Amino acid sequence: MTEDLFENEIVKLRIIELEYTYRNAFDTTDKVKLDQTKADFEADVRRIYLEETRQYLPDHIEIYPSSELIKYNDDLSEDIRQSGYDGTAVYLSDPDNQINQVHIISQGSVGTEDGLDHCLKYCLFDL
Repeated sequence: MTEDLFENEIVKLRIIELEYTYRNAFDTTDKVKLDQTKADFEADVRRIYLEETRQYLPDHIEIYPSSELIKYNDDLSEDIRQSGYDGTAVYLSDPDNQINQVHIISQGSVGTEDGLDHCLKYCLFDL
């Protein structure tokens, strides 16, 4: 089993803070802007990780803001759409080094069921 790539507390805190700064940029229906925002967020995550650990993250990273998952997934229940959940998932993979991790950055409290976790079950398991 590989180590948690975001186990460093400073890395975690900086990425959480970063996610809050991207909150409004992620909330767009313009696919081009969203893709650029996701690329910028990924670059910032990579920069933070390198600054704090002096190591590189795997080449394959996917960013899933909750706003995107909710807006572009017609199969979600209305409860999830109206949950008010806000957060971002960072998916890291590197089969050669047995890395397959999802890190969820949640903003605030959403009650007993985490809407993004439920949403990811629909999206990530279909990859």
